[in-house]
Formats: sequence, structure tokens, C-alpha cells
Amino acid sequence: MVLRLGEMSNRPTDYVVNQYRTGKGKGWGALAKSLGIKPGSEEFHALKNGHDLYDDKDMGGGKGKGKSKGKGQKQK
Repeated sequence: MVLRLGEMSNRPTDYVVNQYRTGKGKGWGALAKSLGIKPGSEEFHALKNGHDLYDDKDMGGGKGKGKSKGKGQKQK
């Protein structure tokens, strides 16, 4: 998150980390705002929604808590 915020705000990661430590407990949205990323902007929404954190192939398809007809269950 720090790297992405640094990239989006054109600031070095050391600066972003210092800002994070200064405002600890305020949340990532407040940090983004303090770095000049405007609330409501495309960048802000992408950051909050995590669009750039995962590829589509990483989402879903994992082991979940859904109903399975695999091992250990009798099938009718």
C-alpha cells in the first residue's frame, strides 16, 4: 500500500511511511488525502477498491466454505 501511495502521489516511500506514522490510526483513506490524492477521484476509488492489488486470475476459484460433493460425502 505504501509503494502504491508513493507512486500515485509522486512521493518517495520514506515520506509516505513518515506520513503514515504521523497519522497512525486514521486509516489509508486519510493518508491518501494527506498525500494529495483527492477523495472521489479515479485513483482514490481504485486504491480503496484494491483494483491494482490483485489480478483477476487471483480472485475466486480458491478453497472456500461452499458446499462440496467431494471426499467424505455420500452422493445420492
